[in-house]
Amino acid sequence: MSKNTTNPTYIIKYLKKTVINEITRILNTIHIIYPKTFTEAIKIEMIQYFVKTFKLYKMSPARSERLNINIQCKLFKRNIRDKGFSIHKRTPPTTDLRCVARIWAEGRVVKNGSILQYGDRCFRKHISGSLYCKQHLKNNTHGDFNKPVDNKTAMNFKKFSRSSILKT
Repeated sequence: MSKNTTNPTYIIKYLKKTVINEITRILNTIHIIYPKTFTEAIKIEMIQYFVKTFKLYKMSPARSERLNINIQCKLFKRNIRDKGFSIHKRTPPTTDLRCVARIWAEGRVVKNGSILQYGDRCFRKHISGSLYCKQHLKNNTHGDFNKPVDNKTAMNFKKFSRSSILKT
């Protein structure tokens, strides 16, 4: 005897079972990662709580439509972000107003003639009376972009960079 998978009560029971199984799987994972904090007893107690209190509510058509629009919008933004585009690009300040600190820039290394250019220049505006932005006034790990790279920074770029220039 086969189950009627188009029956709304069957779909609701299946959905509830699936959600509870996923919650149980997540709680098991948390218990494995943090066994001292999230003990077996706490895990069992939380699973029992979710099984007892979990309910599915009917949504109004208007609420359902708003939810679908929000999901589609988030998927669209994620799709754009994953393809390397940014929706909220800021235009950097002009060169004379930019901070002079060197930034990691995902370990970027560019060969400019015979010179290797490590990282990139900070895109923030410098504070008036200083060459650096607020962030790099406190912490300038990679040095100045317009000065030669010290050995320690160059070694960091060589060790952690994804650049194909340094692999050869």
